[in-house]
Amino acid sequence: MTGREGESGAAVLADTALGLPPGRCLRILVADDSPVNHMVTATFLRRAGHTVAVVCNGREAIEAELGNGFDIILMDIEMPEMDGLSAARAIRRLPHPYGLLAAA
Repeated sequence: MTGREGESGAAVLADTALGLPPGRCLRILVADDSPVNHMVTATFLRRAGHTVAVVCNGREAIEAELGNGFDIILMDIEMPEMDGLSAARAIRRLPHPYGLLAAA
């Protein structure tokens, strides 16, 4: 895959998948209890030029969102302490700007 000049194929693929204009950098939180998923997802997103933080459960995701206000949260459903669905519900209840959440 040939990318835009000076960009990796991963950057172009991620921007296309997220529907982003060229060069748009996002702050992304990855919430997953699997170290392998952390590594793969964070590496892919960082290569695409995004800022990535990782947490291991839903409670940490809520705390991280409150402290940072991420553009996107990628969350596993089954995690220890608090699952992804419970965490998503809690984040939705937060006041704007934190409470905006889309589920796919």
